[in-house]
Amino acid sequence: MKNLDFGRGAQPLYMQLKEIIRQDIENGVYARHETIPAEIVFQNQYGVSRITVRQAISSLEQEGYVERSRGRGTQVIWRKGIEEDVNQLISLTAEFEQQGHAIDTPFVQVVREVPPVEVQAAFESGKECLRIDRIRTADGEPIVFFRTWIPCGLGFPEDRDAYSGSLYGLYEQITGSQPALSHDELYSDLASGQVAEKLGIPEGSPLLVRQRTGYDLRNDPVEYTISYFRGDRYRYRIDLSSRQSH
Repeated sequence: MKNLDFGRGAQPLYMQLKEIIRQDIENGVYARHETIPAEIVFQNQYGVSRITVRQAISSLEQEGYVERSRGRGTQVIWRKGIEEDVNQLISLTAEFEQQGHAIDTPFVQVVREVPPVEVQAAFESGKECLRIDRIRTADGEPIVFFRTWIPCGLGFPEDRDAYSGSLYGLYEQITGSQPALSHDELYSDLASGQVAEKLGIPEGSPLLVRQRTGYDLRNDPVEYTISYFRGDRYRYRIDLSSRQSH
């Protein structure tokens, strides 16, 4: 067990305790959805006041590591490996409109289904989902074919007309906020079968594929989307910097 530094000039006790608990969460001592020990346990273990413990827990809650609720105590909601924040998430609709393109959705299909195993793994559930297939065009030309799964429990409509615009805009209408975090994987592929047909390109044409799992403010998965972008019509730009934030 790590000890706190009570010496003069040391970091505030609540920050030291917060760091210990944070490291335990990240190292798997406290698993996701697990309830961490009660305040009195930390008080006795580290010889600190109740106020100190509450400050530490409040700080962790603000940073998205835990969530406090009556009757359940303080639960871990942190999920390893999620790095992108809401300020970096933008819908394709907003992105293309900012560039001055006319956006349309000429094809939408909505079905209920038990999703593939990789989607079940991302959602940590084998329950039925809505699958929304969409084609988005820019200036009348197909650019991307989306296949999205959304848990049925979120209350999304089965009306195809609801998905003619931004999916994140619809998400905000239904839930009050857009997805807060995402984990993306990018890779290249060649168009075949349904994807080539939907995008109106020959089989074997290059694609940029993005697999995205979106999460809400509690780090619960709320979206799984595979996006097939035409390789000749779309670029994915990433800006990097060597500057460190302080």
